[in-house]
Amino acid sequence: MEQTVSRYRVQSPYRTRVANKEQKERILKYWEKFVFQTIVSAAVLATVMCCKNIEMVVNSSLWENAVKIAQTDYTVEDIKTQVNKGLEFVGIMKSAEPVLTEEISTEPEVNLQAAEESKVEEPKEEADPTENMTQEEKDVYMILKSTSVLRPVNGEVTSEYGERVDPITKTSSVHTGVDFLAAIGTQVKSAISGTVVEVQYGNKSFGNFVRVKNADIVTTYAHCSQLKVKEGDTVKQGDIIALSGNTGKSSGPHLHFEVTKAGRLVDPMKLV
Repeated sequence: MEQTVSRYRVQSPYRTRVANKEQKERILKYWEKFVFQTIVSAAVLATVMCCKNIEMVVNSSLWENAVKIAQTDYTVEDIKTQVNKGLEFVGIMKSAEPVLTEEISTEPEVNLQAAEESKVEEPKEEADPTENMTQEEKDVYMILKSTSVLRPVNGEVTSEYGERVDPITKTSSVHTGVDFLAAIGTQVKSAISGTVVEVQYGNKSFGNFVRVKNADIVTTYAHCSQLKVKEGDTVKQGDIIALSGNTGKSSGPHLHFEVTKAGRLVDPMKLV
């Protein structure tokens, strides 16, 4: 009985037409899906091909995904996912810097982030080079930083700066400058540019002497036979300001040369 009913159902013209109709609908849906997948795949590939960096695209996973879409039976949701990935990739490609190929850009690269950071970055404080120096070393450094110091005469040094036995009193004392051997009448040059702030004749110790000042730097030229300048004169480095001699407390013809900074004595031989 069941076989007869089953045979009847299979051989029924009505059932056959329904089955054929359902089969045609499945085939139609299949081809619609196939066409839709093909169009979407082509759109993804076309979008990617618009990018300049084709080599990067070909070597990326996006290319493999596009090929899979074209060759396999993906669902509509899978296709949407791949399309979204493609759009994200295109957005990244557009925002990224182009990879150098045959054309080389001549425009200089500008790092905007570094530029912004440089605007707000505060300048670093330089280390103080005089931090570990003695006061005299600091004075020497600051003098040479602001000006050069010229040797006033070319004679040899007969008495250095510092502790010594005074050639006249024969006692230990501090020599406040340096003595240069110079015959009477030797031209004395100004060691620095500045203003003549003191001119004296017949001083008990220095005899005839002149002082030239530049800011807080003062140079003294003592035991001169003649002075060529007066107080208030402006002199340049190398100008003749006196003639050497043997005046004042002196054991022989020479020039006593002395340098101070802010009233502190400095060894002239560390400057000339």
